[in-house]
Amino acid sequence: MHHITVVVCFLLFKSSMPLSQPTGCNYKDGLFTCGFKTSIPLNAVGFDPRPQRLVINDVNGPITSSSFTNFAQVNTSTFDPNYASSLTFVCVAGGSAVLSLDNSSFEGMGFYQDVRIINCQFNSVPPGAFTNLGTVNLLSLEGGTIDNLDVNAFLGVNIKKDTTIPNPRGEFALSNTKLAQGGLSRGVLDPFTEASVLTLNNCRIRVIDLALFSKMKYLTRISLDNNPFTYVGNNIFSGLESLRRISMDNVPWRCSCAALWFLQFAADKGIDLQGDMMCSFPKEYDRRRITTYQTQVCGAVVACPAGLMPMSGICLTWLQILSFSITFFSFTVVVACVAFILKNRRDICKKLPSKTPVKSVNGHRAAPRRVTPYI
Repeated sequence: MHHITVVVCFLLFKSSMPLSQPTGCNYKDGLFTCGFKTSIPLNAVGFDPRPQRLVINDVNGPITSSSFTNFAQVNTSTFDPNYASSLTFVCVAGGSAVLSLDNSSFEGMGFYQDVRIINCQFNSVPPGAFTNLGTVNLLSLEGGTIDNLDVNAFLGVNIKKDTTIPNPRGEFALSNTKLAQGGLSRGVLDPFTEASVLTLNNCRIRVIDLALFSKMKYLTRISLDNNPFTYVGNNIFSGLESLRRISMDNVPWRCSCAALWFLQFAADKGIDLQGDMMCSFPKEYDRRRITTYQTQVCGAVVACPAGLMPMSGICLTWLQILSFSITFFSFTVVVACVAFILKNRRDICKKLPSKTPVKSVNGHRAAPRRVTPYI
């Protein structure tokens, strides 16, 4: 029995170790991590098992067709179905590392389903920079800066929810990335016609083009949190019939009755508006809810999505309303009980007989007689 245990432990240890790995790469729990300076150019033939999940660290420089070779020959039939195939580039810490792409970047790497680029600085992103990725479940740019994003930068890329993997997303995400242009050009997102989720959070977007989402007909969620734009153009969300959720948290709205058109639009379409949406203008409504402005200034009933009810300038679910009602009722009962107890104590004290006067006997004070009250 002892020998069997040893053999099983050896086999488990053996299965957790790669048969081969390129210079500058490490392997742990199915994840290959390689250093940009020490492993590039990277030949897929050097990986065994095949690089289903690959992270390139300390990136600082160009990625061209010569950076990755023989990746088109990777046999994906051996991949673990419990994980999406993923490719991640992490630039040198500090955010000053420059990543350069061209239309030959990512050649042969179209089998990766989730692609992330983290903390990289782009002086420019040229046309077709991501075209070799083909169809992906997720394309995410996190942190860093983009000085110039060409309108055709994503040409050839299709973002589509992949239902064969554990986390189907169909998402393009741009998060905490400084856009030097102050927004995204009209047409730059047009290739993402099958995307389900669009995340543009904290990207210094000052103006949103009226047609930015117009080709993304299958969007179900849009997140525009923490951006400095102050309004969205009238009917910018029109034509997005699958849209069910819009988040616009921490946006400095310039409130006017015309600018808050999207409240009624969301209510009519059954779209859930999320985020703490506050006015920044006019001054008297600074840091006050846009629904309060709508009610007090526009004379309109607060527009709430289907399934929600307006209450004190905010939209609540029936469950929230019921919870608040129960809380208020419970508080009222507690106050009534305390008042009843205090009143009874006072009435009882009034009914208690007074103490028997102390009498003097032969010059000595007699002890007071104890009186037992009848209650």
